[in-house]
Amino acid sequence: MPLSCCNFAGLMPSFPQPAPPHTYMAKSFRARLFIPPLLFLLLSLLLRGAPAFAAIIVTNNLPMQIVCCQDGVDVDALIKKYGLSPKYIYRHALNGFAAPMDSATIKKLQSDSRVLTVEADGIVTLADQTIPTGVIRIGANTFPVGRSNNAYLPLNVDVAVLDCGINPNPDLLPSYQTFFSFSSDGSDSFVGTTTIPDGHGTLVTGVIAAQDNSFGVVGVAPGVRIWNVKCTGPAPYNNWNNVILGMDFAIANSSNIAVANISINNTGTGAPVGAIASAIHAMVRGGIVVVASAGNLTNDLAGTDGVFGTGDDPLPASLPDAMAVSAMDPLTDTFATFSNFGRLPRTNSANSNIAANYVLSPGGTIDVAAPGVNIYTTGGSNNYVTKSGTSFAAPHVAGLVALYIAVNGRATNEWGVYKIRQAIVDNSLPQSQWRTN
Repeated sequence: MPLSCCNFAGLMPSFPQPAPPHTYMAKSFRARLFIPPLLFLLLSLLLRGAPAFAAIIVTNNLPMQIVCCQDGVDVDALIKKYGLSPKYIYRHALNGFAAPMDSATIKKLQSDSRVLTVEADGIVTLADQTIPTGVIRIGANTFPVGRSNNAYLPLNVDVAVLDCGINPNPDLLPSYQTFFSFSSDGSDSFVGTTTIPDGHGTLVTGVIAAQDNSFGVVGVAPGVRIWNVKCTGPAPYNNWNNVILGMDFAIANSSNIAVANISINNTGTGAPVGAIASAIHAMVRGGIVVVASAGNLTNDLAGTDGVFGTGDDPLPASLPDAMAVSAMDPLTDTFATFSNFGRLPRTNSANSNIAANYVLSPGGTIDVAAPGVNIYTTGGSNNYVTKSGTSFAAPHVAGLVALYIAVNGRATNEWGVYKIRQAIVDNSLPQSQWRTN
């Protein structure tokens, strides 16, 4: 079937200057290569008021649980009834809270008709002016929207980076908005650590939005407004309760945020799947295209048990509301050996609410694959680094989605989100036509 291309002609929008920044506290498979107009390429596999975001209260050493309640339930009254001391109360991502509690209280809540799920919290992990190879491979350097020839050209698109924070770098504009689930600022919390000394959120942001100037590197969509949503970090901050708080913030600002990059994955088998699925669906219902890294375990998105909707899935990428991104090598045009993939059908699911695909992709549960091997980007110590991982494939796609929105307009509900995702998949080139074939 011949590929169709979106018509960008005559659709160039005007781009007003942004307002000043603000800060808020608190292996046998095939692939497709996206070819939008003007040689814009991307790779894909064949195969939703503003109440407070949270109340932070002293907690104890009991195990943290994430409680999701029925819509319309008075969460504050429920908390009072059970004598709980919540760490966070979620007002947007889901109608619920995160709180430590004993086993007796867990059982009582599970029997309460107002409660949908009570799930143990889990640990998260990060799916780890030269024009970088990834930008060249997807053709972003030839796309007119976002190209400024060494002059600042703002794009009227807001992209949230849900990650571990963003450090200053000469190639990055100050974040338009900053929010943090923990700590006292939005800095990259991994910089200087033994695990990820160069940082992570700073690197991801560079792939999306490094400036088109006379030095350093250039991102896929320079000029977009970046929202720094710091919601994970080294232990003890690497928990889903912090990430869901970041999602809560994004949903409260969904009238502005059009794209969210989440280069975060699940660790182990104890993720609160129901709460995460509810939060991601709320983001998408608000018109946010959620782009998520598939993960680096050379495994199916259904996890080691082969069943969707269980705690070992790579979350949030395994959810049908997320635009899952695998990685490939932009120099050799081969699928990354470390990347997760999507062979198993979503119908094999423990949760009927996530048993269907909202986007039809030849990759099944994977929407697209993008450059994620030896990616040159901004580092967290005023430097530049080369890294690999689906963490860096996802922001290539987030940047692409931002460029698409700059020309065609943003989504306002889930159907608009699915339409944007489908446009990316439909304008793709089979892996059989990659350069190695």
